[in-house]
Amino acid sequence: MAKITRSKFKKSILGGFFLFLIALFFIEFSTLLIYLIFEGEINLSNIFNVSEFTIAIAFLWICLLRGTTLWYYKGWAIKQNIFHLKYHFNIKILFWILLSIIIAGIVNHGFSIPALNEMRILSYWDYFNRNNDCMLGVANFGLQYIYYILEGILMIFMIDAFQTAGEEKSNFHWIPWGGIVLAILWGASHYFTKGTSTMIWGIKVGIITGIIYLISKKNFWSPLIFWMSINIL
Repeated sequence: MAKITRSKFKKSILGGFFLFLIALFFIEFSTLLIYLIFEGEINLSNIFNVSEFTIAIAFLWICLLRGTTLWYYKGWAIKQNIFHLKYHFNIKILFWILLSIIIAGIVNHGFSIPALNEMRILSYWDYFNRNNDCMLGVANFGLQYIYYILEGILMIFMIDAFQTAGEEKSNFHWIPWGGIVLAILWGASHYFTKGTSTMIWGIKVGIITGIIYLISKKNFWSPLIFWMSINIL
């Protein structure tokens, strides 16, 4: 039994770091190749100062690779018995979803009701349509949210893997091990790309996502709706 537990712990750690290193970082930074091919250079000081067409290609590249990687990981994790996400939906899950939306609003805006022009979804719409290229602007706006859905699934899979590892090594199953590791790996890494304030935001979001995953009994929908609400409200 102890041998099985150690094996499950190691496989969960392996799965979590595979998601972090390959599905997150490697795929994210592989878009530098896209920028080099279509823009002729890589401007690290302002990596988003590229054409709408290049942004669309980068989004498609990430979504295709990340979606395929997540599909592969889920199949592997199920076979290894380290995948514990649940997909059912009932009144209790609806309650956690509604609570998740409220928490997302508080994370973004505190306890004040935001004006419509303060909502992230509208700022993204304005950004992608800044050059009056309607077709590419609408396409990139949609691709942005497909990107966020896949990033949210990736985060939840990471939480599930590291929560499994934490529970295998500890009797404190109420601790959000997955959220803590996500906050350290995903949240803190924002310091190197977007600075201290975004790092603090990422750490906060990582831990809260892990807590929502745990209190909703490892349900998939509650943390996903929280993450999408963070990027809409």
